[in-house]
Amino acid sequence: MGVKSGANYRECAAAAAVSRQGRKVDWKDMQKPRNPLRFPWLTLAASLCVLASASAQSQPARGLFRTTILASGLSDPTQMAFRPDGRIYILSKEGAIHLLDPKTGQTTPAGTLPASNVREDGLHSLVLDPAFQTNQRVFILFGTLTPAPSIVVARFAALATGAIDVASRKDLLSVPYSLGAADEHNTGCLAFGPDGNLYIGLADNTKNIFSGTGTGYAPRDPTRPDYDAQRSAANSNDLRRKILRIHPEEDGTYTVPAGNLFAPGTAKTRPEIFAMGLRHPFRITVDAKTGWLFWAEPGPNAMADKADMGPRGYDEVNLAKDAGYYGWPYCVGNNFCYPALDYATGNAGATYDPAALSNTSANNTGIAKLPAARPALIWYPYNSTGSAFPIFGSGSTNTSMLGPVYRFDATLASPNKLPRYFDGHLFIFDFSRSLIHAVQVDDAGKLVEVKRFWDQTTTNPIANPIDAKIGPDGALYFLGWGDNGAYPHNAGHGNLVKLDYTGPADPVGVAVGPRAHRADWSMLAPRSTWKPAAACRSAEAFDPQGRKIWSWVKAGRLPQGHPGVLRVRAIGAGAGV
Repeated sequence: MGVKSGANYRECAAAAAVSRQGRKVDWKDMQKPRNPLRFPWLTLAASLCVLASASAQSQPARGLFRTTILASGLSDPTQMAFRPDGRIYILSKEGAIHLLDPKTGQTTPAGTLPASNVREDGLHSLVLDPAFQTNQRVFILFGTLTPAPSIVVARFAALATGAIDVASRKDLLSVPYSLGAADEHNTGCLAFGPDGNLYIGLADNTKNIFSGTGTGYAPRDPTRPDYDAQRSAANSNDLRRKILRIHPEEDGTYTVPAGNLFAPGTAKTRPEIFAMGLRHPFRITVDAKTGWLFWAEPGPNAMADKADMGPRGYDEVNLAKDAGYYGWPYCVGNNFCYPALDYATGNAGATYDPAALSNTSANNTGIAKLPAARPALIWYPYNSTGSAFPIFGSGSTNTSMLGPVYRFDATLASPNKLPRYFDGHLFIFDFSRSLIHAVQVDDAGKLVEVKRFWDQTTTNPIANPIDAKIGPDGALYFLGWGDNGAYPHNAGHGNLVKLDYTGPADPVGVAVGPRAHRADWSMLAPRSTWKPAAACRSAEAFDPQGRKIWSWVKAGRLPQGHPGVLRVRAIGAGAGV
């Protein structure tokens, strides 16, 4: 491509460009013959032909993603974990661990733990040690009835075959739980932070109220301990209904890092507690870049607000940049608070104040005065009417869950990794509705947008998703509980689905003017348009295979997620391609 008129090229191509190192490059410098690698990464700073602007950032269409079923016929799957070699541990609630090789499709037994598996309890979570490639250790959370009913976090060694050496078990933590056939909320989840701290999400071990006073609302009945979440969620001296933060040590014990909610030695508190006032933190994840903790919580069953009972049920997605209290069982969602309730008479008292909460239950063994309650990041009810987040729609049930925060890796040579558009997005999903959303927060942790990523269709193999991970290849993987949704047992209906990107690779460069020079589109601001000036005849974008993917007439937007070159044609004598 060449332009004979330097003046016209100057008007059309660029007034200036700025290299990533900050050096200004004017149009004359760009016009000179050169080694094309001399300025390998140019970002457009100003242009008469193309205003100082950016490629449009719109969400890649669903049609650019492909689903592949890697395993089916799974029984009661609960969670998965990737090994560095790409093989995947799959947990079953009854205690079995299997190892899937996605290259061959073969699944082999990798161990069995003495999980209780009475109702919701069982084998729940497995994470690899951050130094796994050196020490071959994993951490597993499971409910057990021996020697006493409890939820245990234990360390195990993985053998060279990938199997778990069950005999190598070292218990870090054991939390007493009621694990009977009538008990509820006996689950947990593990996640490592970038600093090597281990986060442990534990459910509340409190029953829902299904009849009588308070049906469907927050259980706070001090006369019935099993129906009093004040004994667990709001109890600073109890590890249930919390997210703990500890640091595993070499000898199989743990220490408590600085910055948890209560300093070691504080009376009537446990120093392991990082977040409390939780209902059911079934899924937790930590952003590898920021170290921020996210978790999802299924909410209570109330379908409507009632003046004498309190707010309707809300499922939540939460974010913690530091330790805090999150309101339950006094508040839910966006700090919608319940009234104090006399369960004997059914009479309602004053509404709780999220800034001045006190736990006066006879079942409380912790401090009375609680930290101020923090609102959820996202909250949605069963019925979308009046909801702050109508994108979640309506349904007879909700079960909020979440997966990873995606971090785009430009060095990862994988053609099917998620595009750069999703960098920094948290993937959340709903078990009951089979909906998947991408959540964007800003650098301060404030919510920017919730975006529909995937929904249930007749051809959708992701049924009742219960776990999600980013694989070593940068693709999304979903573990499905099963298409009939039966819980707490669903033998033979689960699957593992890979969801990868098949669209064009991310933008890698722009060629402008009579000679090709690359510009890194990722350095440009999102959601703006390329606006050609009168001096330009045309501007067209091509993918690496030479296919035209965009052109302008008067003004236009570059398609999201497309790579390639932007070619500019000047007007004037001798101008041409």
